[in-house]
Amino acid sequence: MVTNMQEQYPHYNKIVTNVQEQNPTIKKALATQIDGNHYKQMEIQPIEFAMANELDMCQALIIKYIVRHESKGGEADLDKAIHCIELLRGFKYGK
Repeated sequence: MVTNMQEQYPHYNKIVTNVQEQNPTIKKALATQIDGNHYKQMEIQPIEFAMANELDMCQALIIKYIVRHESKGGEADLDKAIHCIELLRGFKYGK
């Protein structure tokens, strides 16, 4: 699966490879998960995606809750994502 991801998204692969080569601590941290394995099962962990795309806190949390809802928090994670969307809307657009 990872090879397929690398072929489809060479830009992502370059970012992750560069970060991991420059900092083995990140590679080790990504291989470790506290309380479950729902992120380690993903081809791209939410934190990798967020950092590679320079997302703000609200955006990163939205991604996190959306991608894990089926394997961890269920409907509660969707509620958390909606809450973060509402916060993002308020911070960015004053609504």
